[in-house]
Amino acid sequence: MTALHAQRFEKSALGTVSADLTVTANASANTKGTYTELIASTAFATIGVLITIKRLSSTLADCLVDIAVGAAGSEVVLVPNILFSSKSGLFPCGIFFVPLSVPAGTRVSARIQATTGSTTLTVGIHMIGGEGLPTVQRCENWGAATADSGGVAVNPGAVADTKGVYSELIAASAFAVSWIVVCIGNLINGTETTANYQLDIAIGAAAAEQVLVPNLHFIVDAAFDFGFPQFFALPCSIPAGTRVAARSQSSTTDATDRVKDVSVLAFG
Repeated sequence: MTALHAQRFEKSALGTVSADLTVTANASANTKGTYTELIASTAFATIGVLITIKRLSSTLADCLVDIAVGAAGSEVVLVPNILFSSKSGLFPCGIFFVPLSVPAGTRVSARIQATTGSTTLTVGIHMIGGEGLPTVQRCENWGAATADSGGVAVNPGAVADTKGVYSELIAASAFAVSWIVVCIGNLINGTETTANYQLDIAIGAAAAEQVLVPNLHFIVDAAFDFGFPQFFALPCSIPAGTRVAARSQSSTTDATDRVKDVSVLAFG
């Protein structure tokens, strides 16, 4: 077996007060803003990237973040619509790793949209070079809803600690997938109930789903009103043409609080 050697690291540019770069949503709600350059030209080819997203403005909003490559004015979205949520007055941080291959000499940038216009986030990216890790080169999003900067609503139902019905994330995956990032959003709910959740990712036809990734555990605290963690990144083999769905259970039966948005970044 080939050993993993992560030998080189490069970080995107920093903003002010030792923070990552600020990325601002369009002044209109649920509309993509302009791109902010993170790296002008990558120093080496990567075997993976580490993406960090943090709330900057003190607003309650759901956001979708694009990571793109290419020259200014000709950007191509590489990682589309990363779902990220937070509450007014609080500043959560989400982070995940993907074994993503990016060539040397690549310009990398980010843009966002949000349910509240002009929302700001900070976005950082670590480029990791080395050898020994199977990499992915493309990404599709299962479940992102650009109309409301959210995902697919997953409802555990009115019985506590019992799995609800499945919600379809995608009818048929476009390509074979080897890595996924599950994203959790809170539907801009600013009055959450403290509760535990368990989320299943399943494959297969409707009414014949088979659980692939069982019981991803996250918690929502009434003081914060968004899930911890917001991202689950893991290797996961899913063939092309596969239907993917999600279901959950929760310790709360509140009709509003129990529902969460879910989307999946699928890499292959």
